[in-house]
Amino acid sequence: MEGADKEKLGTFQSTEKVDLEVKNTTKEKSADPKSQKYPADPKIDFVLVYEVKEARQDAESEKERKSTREKFEENLVKIGLEVRNGPQLQKHNIDYRTRLITCPFHILCRQAELHQIRKPILHNDFFEKYHPMKKKIWCKLMKKLPDEVLHRINMMKYFYEDFKENKLESYFGADDRESFFTTAEKSRIIYDILLRTRFNDKEQKKIEFGIERLIQEEVYHACFPLHESLRQEIGDEKLEEMNDREVLRKYWTNFSNWNLTQPLDLVQKYFGSKVSFYFAWLGFYTQSLVYMAVIGTLFTFVGLFVAIFDVPSSQICDPNFGGKIYLCSLHQHVAGSRIRKFSDNCWYAKLSYVFDNPTTILLAIVTSIWATGFLEKWKRFYWRLKYRWQLLGHDEIDDLVRPQYQFKYLKNAPDINNPDDSQDYLISDLRLEKVLKMSCSYATAAFFVSSVLFLLEFRSCSYATAAFFVLLVIAALIGILVYQVIVGHLLAHFDYILSTMVISFTGALLNFIFIMCMSRLYRFTAYKLTEWECPMTQIEFDNQFAVKIFCFEFVNLYASIFYIAFFRGKFNGAPPTDPEDYDLGPDYWNGLRVFGVRTAECSQAGCMVELIIQLFVTMCGKQFFSLVMEILIPTCFRLYRTRSFQEKDDTLLPKDENSIVVENFLLNPYDEQHLFNEYLEMAVQFGFCAMFTATFPLTPVFALINNICEIRADSYKLLEVFQRPVALVSNGIGIWRTILDFISRFSVLINGLVIAFSSDLIPRMYHLLENNFSLETYWNVTLDALDTNLTEFRGRTPDNVTECYFRNDWKKIDHRWYVLMVLRLAFVLVFEHFVLAVKRILAWLIPEFPKKVSALVKYQNYRMKKDFMAKHGDVNVMHLAYQPGRENPKTVEYQ
Repeated sequence: MEGADKEKLGTFQSTEKVDLEVKNTTKEKSADPKSQKYPADPKIDFVLVYEVKEARQDAESEKERKSTREKFEENLVKIGLEVRNGPQLQKHNIDYRTRLITCPFHILCRQAELHQIRKPILHNDFFEKYHPMKKKIWCKLMKKLPDEVLHRINMMKYFYEDFKENKLESYFGADDRESFFTTAEKSRIIYDILLRTRFNDKEQKKIEFGIERLIQEEVYHACFPLHESLRQEIGDEKLEEMNDREVLRKYWTNFSNWNLTQPLDLVQKYFGSKVSFYFAWLGFYTQSLVYMAVIGTLFTFVGLFVAIFDVPSSQICDPNFGGKIYLCSLHQHVAGSRIRKFSDNCWYAKLSYVFDNPTTILLAIVTSIWATGFLEKWKRFYWRLKYRWQLLGHDEIDDLVRPQYQFKYLKNAPDINNPDDSQDYLISDLRLEKVLKMSCSYATAAFFVSSVLFLLEFRSCSYATAAFFVLLVIAALIGILVYQVIVGHLLAHFDYILSTMVISFTGALLNFIFIMCMSRLYRFTAYKLTEWECPMTQIEFDNQFAVKIFCFEFVNLYASIFYIAFFRGKFNGAPPTDPEDYDLGPDYWNGLRVFGVRTAECSQAGCMVELIIQLFVTMCGKQFFSLVMEILIPTCFRLYRTRSFQEKDDTLLPKDENSIVVENFLLNPYDEQHLFNEYLEMAVQFGFCAMFTATFPLTPVFALINNICEIRADSYKLLEVFQRPVALVSNGIGIWRTILDFISRFSVLINGLVIAFSSDLIPRMYHLLENNFSLETYWNVTLDALDTNLTEFRGRTPDNVTECYFRNDWKKIDHRWYVLMVLRLAFVLVFEHFVLAVKRILAWLIPEFPKKVSALVKYQNYRMKKDFMAKHGDVNVMHLAYQPGRENPKTVEYQ
């Protein structure tokens, strides 16, 4: 069974058979860089850009910037880098001048050894000796990449080890000095040098270092590595005549290849593991959505079928039943209009039952199991990628210390000339200050979160006017409430179904607009709070920022949905009477009021339709709106940069070198938080799928459509719209794995609560047990009658109608209400424990570390030892005790 699951991994995310299988390497085309026929790009590894204004007011400051810039570049030359002038561009009265950096090979070797960059040392004959299990199933929806792309970079062809300069000649490809280090590796090495190079040699100013600080102080305008050249018209040229960027554009970013597997190894080679891990995760998640999309569609068709035979909804649509029942008016905005019939809710009732039927329980269980299975299978896929991309030895502690942290704490060090004191100060820092700052940050986040939750229930908070965010929430929610009241009054004389749908959709749309606006504000607040905390490493910064922004977005996006699902209409009480002191009975309660006004209620057929509308508008609206904006805004900004900058003709650079620098400069600057925003968007989407698929089974379908477009859109932006990011090393998806695991667990509770408190399943099942499995009398116990002359909002009532009816679910606290409440809570308890037990068993059954990766690691160690002994002439007199896979060939097969 597990082997079959393994076979299905080659979808969306899969590249060159991500299962680590390699064909017979003797038949593969050579990946030697010397065999590549595409034109070589100029030898430029990095670009620095600075501004020169014609009439700068602060001449003294400009002189100081120039001096700092010269000193910084002088230190770069001392380190061994080659720095020369580049092309110049002009925008209005500002000149943008470039400095081109090239790193000599011996400096690359030195830094590669420092960064423990891994290089191929031995041929991998593992797959020649031990044959893995062959795939029998290939997803029909996906097309396999051409063999030329698969073999362009075959990382499983060799065994790797940490680079040692004294063993240079032992590595494969070392004879080609130009391509031995990839452009991504060069960018990582040079960027690290730029981060650590000082721009002031005075002993008292050792803290003045790093390109990032120079950019903050406007000494430089930007820095970036170069993209490879991109020819607009390639035609039918062979793959060997195309560079990596052109191959990626043809087989990765092209929207016509939406069903083509991603070339993940090539992405990792070009952009580094930080970017490639995101696309690997996104592809793997998209593949898993295929199964849930199919399951959700099937459950929707089942719901459409069973809705035909549903008795309660059919009674609502029956003119002889629902057509003769008049509903009590519950709000002032319908006063003066005709009183509504129960049959007016026919379509609402039928649509509700499509998504609110007994199969919903099964779908909720399947969804929870899917979320766990996806995360557990991702962990296994993650370990395969770590081995494939040579990251098994890379730990989070190897991450570089942020320059902002060093500057903040080194400047307060007791003795800056004593390196030991400075180092101790960096490690220990001010623990009490850090704890206090983090406490204040999370307290602020918790305050915003609790404020929004409180306001969604009571729609106002008179004592919270001191908080600006709370005021915004109050204004928005009250505005939506007033809007619904006004539109309801204007549409009171129109068709009931039409007016209700218009009110629901437009109200949800206004709420969506408010959500998008607050997202910007929350993001800014979370970023500033994290900057104030000043974490030591970039990983710590990203993790703390992710937790804060996810808390904000969680409430911002899900709060309105939770309100409709669990609170809307449940605290209004019985319909208001005239006179007010009329006693309906001891079991009825008057409910809660906000400024003496009843809050909004759901349709008499239930809240399920309103919940689905809110889900659809919030999820789909955010997804597709964000997708369009993600493409449109950067593209327009790039066109603006292209038109606003003019190239000056006083450069003496070769034409090819000049054009590629200008082309890269005119691309949009790459934001370091770009991938963070993408992860956040997908985490929120995963929350919708995990928590609300049981409510709206088509949720995975819309998520799948969005993600297919998202993969190509994100790759297009990185390859053709943004400047090339530095190829930073990442150890996976970081804190997002923990966040996704939290969503998976929390979704179990939400699914149970939605079924128990938002749907009619529990009341219907209880009625079935009480009435010999019949629902014919369901409305007899669910609806209560009231004299029309006693209702406060009478409306226009026919002469022969003396009674109106209202649902008593949350308005009549009698014996039946208590029994149902016990059953609801019991269902949540049983459902939660059962599903969590299944999730725990499933996680236990799926090992996190694949046996094949373990076998490869052991075999690599064995080959390394054997090679070492061979070099010392001991291989014939000593025996290596263990050869992995020899004793039990099954250990190399998929689990």
